[in-house]
Amino acid sequence: MRVVVVLGEKTSAQQRFPSAAAGQRAYAEAMANALAPLIHAGHEVVLVYGNTPGEVQACRHDSDLLGAALGSLLEQELGRWLPPGRLAAVLLTQIEVDPTGAAMATTAGPKGCRRLESRPTPLRVLAWEVVNVLLDQGVVPICGLRCEAPLVRGDDGMLTEIESALIDPDAVGALLAQQLRADALLLLSDFEAVAEGIGVSGARRLRVLTTELLDQVTFSSSSLSLKITAAERFVRQNRGLAVIGRPEDVNGLLNGEAGTRIEPGTESEAVYYEADPGSDLMTTGHRSRAVPRVLHW
Repeated sequence: MRVVVVLGEKTSAQQRFPSAAAGQRAYAEAMANALAPLIHAGHEVVLVYGNTPGEVQACRHDSDLLGAALGSLLEQELGRWLPPGRLAAVLLTQIEVDPTGAAMATTAGPKGCRRLESRPTPLRVLAWEVVNVLLDQGVVPICGLRCEAPLVRGDDGMLTEIESALIDPDAVGALLAQQLRADALLLLSDFEAVAEGIGVSGARRLRVLTTELLDQVTFSSSSLSLKITAAERFVRQNRGLAVIGRPEDVNGLLNGEAGTRIEPGTESEAVYYEADPGSDLMTTGHRSRAVPRVLHW
């Protein structure tokens, strides 16, 4: 199975360490440890990462350096888990975006940095053919996205880099998965699954989130909305498997035992986890129509 994995936010790993470098090392180690079983199981795996998703304080030069450093750490840590003869390779990839959405508004940030307010739609990951060749050679591509410096195609057909724009890594990961004709797209986060409802008693975790149900709900956060939108786009256009969940549950994400799958289907085909009284295990159940139509982590 060809699987594109978009790594989640780095906040949970970084907050436990006094320096950014230590946090990045811990994050890379945790990701490699969690994802190695996919490679050992024989899957063709592509890792995709960007700098912090959502609105960020971004200094373009520093952002590129941080992205390259994280890619190198991921390559080192993953190399400890790869089978003999298998290699990983880091690519810093560029993205062509829709020029109609390329005019980005910015506001001033600390130390000359800028807050990136808007996002153009990604159209093409330029290095996708290189990624495809690496996969065919048994290499694990680690794709670092230059999400703060996308390209637009002018009337002369030439690509020009634009500043002050941010592309969400989940959206680019979904696009790359489509270009590679991947079988599955895994969007990783710090949360076990997407939930519907509000409050402890009303919230229920979703095992299967259908495309028709998506038309009936709102989202509690922009990060959740971006992940679900990326997953839905891949499912609708590629008819593949898209799952949102935690890195440590990666095997369960593929086999349906963990996370939230986004699938084509009617509202009534949405499936929920239900808490099993007296244990930490979960079983599936169907949605009650009394549950409020709000999705959250």
